[in-house]
Amino acid sequence: MSPPLPLSLSPCLLLHLLGARVSRTILCRYQNSHRRAVGYCTSIDSYARGTARPDSDVDTVIALAGSVQPYQELARLSQTLSDLCLQYDLLIVTYPIPETWLRERESPLLENIRREGVLL
Repeated sequence: MSPPLPLSLSPCLLLHLLGARVSRTILCRYQNSHRRAVGYCTSIDSYARGTARPDSDVDTVIALAGSVQPYQELARLSQTLSDLCLQYDLLIVTYPIPETWLRERESPLLENIRREGVLL
């Protein structure tokens, strides 16, 4: 279990640290339980930008090496995401995608990931 965040920090900074903690926890649990090669993990949300509010969700992208079936990977993550949503009282959205999509595909979501993503 992670140590509690210091309550003496500003609310905005506390939210930023909480988002980063949740995103890193998703990445660590995924790597430990599924032994997949993770190209990188990025946060693409208001937590990463430092503009989160108490009702903000946490958006994380896990770019996986090799052949990837995003829906199957999301199913593998479902219990971890559910546990973290309950633990932190947050809505957590995670996108497991093939690493090559970020280099080769064009879409508004992928453009946003490339432009605003914060590596974890």
